Amino acid sequence: MSNDRLLNWSIAKEDYEIKLYQLKSNQQKLNIEIEIFTKADQDYLLTANTVFSLAKRAKRIFESSEISEKRTFINYLIQNTTLRDKKLGFSVSAPFNEKLG
Repeated sequence: MSNDRLLNWSIAKEDYEIKLYQLKSNQQKLNIEIEIFTKADQDYLLTANTVFSLAKRAKRIFESSEISEKRTFINYLIQNTTLRDKKLGFSVSAPFNEKLG
């Protein structure tokens, strides 16, 4: 609603103020949602960057780790381990089992 309609008396001042309040309230809610989504985007990018950075250094990190840390790392990456006829079987845990591209 514009001030012109109020000035031309085509809308009552009370109706104008009610509508203005509703619009301002909706605008405030939308601004809060924008802030929430912007922060979520920033958090996602930071997390993705950290994961990619760790993935690039995974071999070096693994090689320099203590045995207990290596065990934890392996348990995080693989699941459903089996040993059959002296052959180790396993599947890679999600999300590491996803193909890129």
